[in-house]
Amino acid sequence: MHKAHLTIFVSYSSKDRQIAEDIVKVLMRSQANVWFDTVNITPGNTILEEITRGIQSAQLLILVVSKHSLKSSWVNYEWTSFIDHRLRSHSPVYIIPVLIGDVRLPDAIARFRAIKLTNSRSSYQKIADSAEELVARYAHKKRGFHAISCEQIDRIVTKSTTIIKQTITVRPFDKEFKTFDCYHWQNAKGQIDIIRNDMIDQHTGKVIPHSIKIKQKDQNNLRFQYFFKLKELTPITFVHEISSRNYFPNLFRSGNGYTDLLVRYPIEEFYYKFICPNKKPYDHLFVDVQHKRKRKLKVQIEGAERVCVFHAKSINIGDSLKFIINNTNIKQSP
Repeated sequence: MHKAHLTIFVSYSSKDRQIAEDIVKVLMRSQANVWFDTVNITPGNTILEEITRGIQSAQLLILVVSKHSLKSSWVNYEWTSFIDHRLRSHSPVYIIPVLIGDVRLPDAIARFRAIKLTNSRSSYQKIADSAEELVARYAHKKRGFHAISCEQIDRIVTKSTTIIKQTITVRPFDKEFKTFDCYHWQNAKGQIDIIRNDMIDQHTGKVIPHSIKIKQKDQNNLRFQYFFKLKELTPITFVHEISSRNYFPNLFRSGNGYTDLLVRYPIEEFYYKFICPNKKPYDHLFVDVQHKRKRKLKVQIEGAERVCVFHAKSINIGDSLKFIINNTNIKQSP
C-alpha cells in the first residue's frame, strides 16, 4: 500500500475499540496512513475539531458497523460528515463497511460492498486487501489515467547505438487528462534523441493530434511531455522511440550492461524485449532479469536476430526491474 496516496479514517464505537485496534494493526502492517482517534487526537484540542479535521483529510472511511455503532451519535456524525465533505468537494466516496454480528447497513451506505468480520485472520486481511484496492483506484484517478500495459524494447543496432522503443497504453478517466510525462536515463554519456512520438486512439486506430515538449536533454537524461486534448475517453497508446549512443557502454569492453526501470505508476501488464543481431560480436549475449528474484531469460533465435522476452503482471509503484545484459565472449572480472 502506498502511504502517500491516501489517508484512511477508522470510525467505530468505543465499545468496539479492541476490534477497531486490530483492524488498524493490519492496515499499519500494510503501510497504510491511518487516522485513528486514540493516536491522532492530541491533548488540549477539542474532540469535535480533531475528528472533523481527520474526516476532511481522509479519502477512505472504514466504518465498523455493530449494534453499538448504529446507536452512536459520534459514529453517525463521522460517516455522514465524510460523505457530505466528499460530495461537496466533488471527490469520489470510498467506504468499506465492516459488519460485526447480525446488523443491517443504513440505507445511505447500503450501496457499498461490506465485509463481514469473523475471528479469522483472513477476514482482517480482506479489509487490508480491499483498502489496498481502493488506494490503487484513488491513485489512478488522481493521476488521470490507468496504465493498462507497457512494453519496452531495447534493440542493439551497432556496438554504440541502441534504439529504445516504449509502447504504453492507458485508460483516461476524464478529459482533464491533457499531459503525459516520459523519462529516459542512461548511466553513461551519449547522444540521445527522440526519433518517433505517436499517440493512437485504440478504438479507431487513428493518430491523436499532439505536441511534445523537451523538459530536459543532456547526455544522460531525456525528459519530455506529450500535450493533447481528448475528445473521447477511449484507451490511448503512446509510442515513442529513442536513439541512444553509449546506452550499454561496457557491454563490449567489460562484458555487461544493464537497463534499470523504476515504476512510477501501477501497470497491469509489463513486457520487456531485448533484441540484437544473431552474428558476431553479438552472438554471445544473454539477459538476466532482477524483479523480486534474479533469473536468466531464454534466448530465442528469430531469423537474423537474438531475442529475450520478459513478461510480468501487476507491476506496482516503486518496483524496480533490472535487466542485466551479459557478454560471455568477454571474461568478466571476479
